[in-house]
Amino acid sequence: MNLGFDYAGRSGEIVAALEGVSKYFGSKLVFSQVDLEVRWGDRIAIVGPNGAGKSTLLKILTGEDICTRGSVRLGSSVRMAYFDQEQRQLDPDLTLVESIMEASGMLEKEARNYLGRFLFSGDEVFKRIRDLSGGEKSRLALARTALAECNLLILDEPTNHLDIGGMEKLESTLAEYPGTLLLVSHDRYFISRVASKVLEVRDGRVLLYKEGYHQYLESKAREQEQEDSSGSSAREQARSARRLQREQEKMERQRVIEAKRQERRARQQVEELEYQVQEVEKYISDLERQLADPAVYDDFEQARQIMEELSAARERLSELLKEWEDAAEALENSSYSDQGKP
Repeated sequence: MNLGFDYAGRSGEIVAALEGVSKYFGSKLVFSQVDLEVRWGDRIAIVGPNGAGKSTLLKILTGEDICTRGSVRLGSSVRMAYFDQEQRQLDPDLTLVESIMEASGMLEKEARNYLGRFLFSGDEVFKRIRDLSGGEKSRLALARTALAECNLLILDEPTNHLDIGGMEKLESTLAEYPGTLLLVSHDRYFISRVASKVLEVRDGRVLLYKEGYHQYLESKAREQEQEDSSGSSAREQARSARRLQREQEKMERQRVIEAKRQERRARQQVEELEYQVQEVEKYISDLERQLADPAVYDDFEQARQIMEELSAARERLSELLKEWEDAAEALENSSYSDQGKP
């Protein structure tokens, strides 16, 4: 997937400001008295349990929803692009190519070429959006999001339905994005790689931690220890320990996934080198058959040229075999035991 987000240049220092923001759905409180400044260059991951209000907070920032009390202000020169996990911007009755043409004003040929960057080819571009899989819809939604020239990128669960290759490409693209980033994700490893601050939405409160995800977990552990030392019950201590253990287990699973990614890359390299070795061996056999032909052997110039090609091919085969040995050794070193350890 050839993903990239167009950068619109720097915005003002204050990208967005929330003052005394509260949100209710009927009588149910989502969060209250939120005071928050998003500054230029911030890379903020929004975390919290399901239903805590993470997506609601993003929708208030983007203007998709309104707050019950308080005010929201965007800074000067802010240009926003928003990836909605519900993908409401996708009209199920349109085809993929129609959706891109609608969002961009491109002609059909341009739209088809653009969709090719997101792994849609041939007649796939004429499929109705209602018939797409979850992964295909995610790629199309990313394609539409990437059309916008922006300096504030807001992503709500962008890794849902993406395969490992798609997640890797999104991660590397966000690492290079120079603007301001806000994202919601349940992929803890992904968060730890792309975010430098953490915004926690929990129990009606919104708190900003000006640190990465690993440091955020450590801060939460220290907070829990302080609560424990002030006389919290043994039952609450046990619940806290289980929560922290689950977080650590999640991070360990993500480390396992990363190691498996490396194993997959090594395996692909070995397979590609094996294919190249086979092709060069076929080429050498063909040259040797030509030399065995008396008509060729009696032609000194032709025989000399074939001998030179044969020498170069054998040298290339030797190089490929050495590369294959190194790649096979790397693959063996990256392989996992049944316990999921490197």
